[in-house]
Amino acid sequence: MSARTVVAGILLFVPFVAVLIPQLFNKVEPTLGGLPFFVWYQLIWVVLGGILVFASYRVYNSGKVRGGQA
Repeated sequence: MSARTVVAGILLFVPFVAVLIPQLFNKVEPTLGGLPFFVWYQLIWVVLGGILVFASYRVYNSGKVRGGQA
């Protein structure tokens, strides 16, 4: 298993763990724009999750040949 694969896996694992542990976000305060903490925490992880999936893709595919050209 290459280092790129490990890093890509960690990047994919982070948002999964962040929303899997309810003790991290099981509260109402603080609010942000009238939204309770639970709601904006989840919304932030939707955005961060997308960014981390893209980063994982880039890390995993870095160094690979594009379009079959050598």
